[in-house]
Amino acid sequence: MTAPVPDELLEGWADRWRYPLAVVHPDELVDGILHGLELGLSAPAESAKTLVAMGYFAAAEQLFAADKTLDALIETARGDAIVEIGRRRSVLVGRGDRVGLRPDAGPAVESVARDNLPQAEKLLEAWETQIAAVEDRLREDLRARAAGLPKDRQEAVEQCLAQSAFDAAEVLVQPDSDPQLENGPGTVPRRSRWPYSGYDLREVLGWYRTGEDPTAGFRARWRPHPDDVPARELIAAYAELVDTVDEERALWFVRTLDDVLEGGGNHHADSDGQAVQSAVAGLREPKLPVLGLPTPVPVWLSHADQPPPDGFPRPVLWVVIGEPPADPPHRVAVVTADNIFELAARGPDGQRPSAAARRVALLRMVCSQLPLA
Repeated sequence: MTAPVPDELLEGWADRWRYPLAVVHPDELVDGILHGLELGLSAPAESAKTLVAMGYFAAAEQLFAADKTLDALIETARGDAIVEIGRRRSVLVGRGDRVGLRPDAGPAVESVARDNLPQAEKLLEAWETQIAAVEDRLREDLRARAAGLPKDRQEAVEQCLAQSAFDAAEVLVQPDSDPQLENGPGTVPRRSRWPYSGYDLREVLGWYRTGEDPTAGFRARWRPHPDDVPARELIAAYAELVDTVDEERALWFVRTLDDVLEGGGNHHADSDGQAVQSAVAGLREPKLPVLGLPTPVPVWLSHADQPPPDGFPRPVLWVVIGEPPADPPHRVAVVTADNIFELAARGPDGQRPSAAARRVALLRMVCSQLPLA
């Protein structure tokens, strides 16, 4: 660190725009000048854009106050930064709440970002470090308390800890706890992966229609339980879509999907001749409000060559008929035939899973494909 330079000297320095970091950090003048020389800026507008890209909005306004053409650039970048900082703060608030930790003057971080984004990011990073330390201590404590439990209970605790579901893990380590959904979504065991992806789709659908079992374990694991009417109808509705994608078949599918999830709601379906748009209500999980999914969630049903258009609401569930796409669009969660078979399958105990357990399983698959919002 060098000795600070008097403000009047900096303000009278005609070429200071060539060294944007020297303006932001006058106490580090040498580093700022070296940084400016490395950039090799040739016009004041380039310097302004550099400051804005680095998040020094107040400095850009101060240095280039006379150039009103830069106002829109600065305000747009500032607005984007405030939104992103607010989103990150909201995520940390959720994490902090789960471990009983609140920041000092947390909401003010958006105000800091208005002038100085790097400073706001440092505040969030410091807070995240505090939260992570408490989370790590909680994980160590809960793992130690789970050490003497049955293996399946320990695995459920680990699943909770992986998702920072500390309350659910706390319930599981109690001697009289029962790992069901009422103790938290994190206690729901992960579904097995569909093992028949290499088979022709129509052949697989034929197994369900005719009752044929391709392997000895298929009936006990993958064929819906005899009492599970919604799951059997879900596969039948998907099979109809494989034949023809139209409004009537799509409406049957989304209704049965919501029946499986116990979502209810009024359903509609609109077709453009090649794809059908609709919505499902059953993905709403009260114990996972942080997901921020709309209710209902928009649904797009089509073959892989007809993706949801740019103007279609996001996030969206894309139920793909047949082979899945290689590169789905942004904020689109693809639901494949394999996912449908997994959803309709029996639980680990060979019985019909609860709607809540199925909802959590589908949410895991959906949210793994969506950016955190």
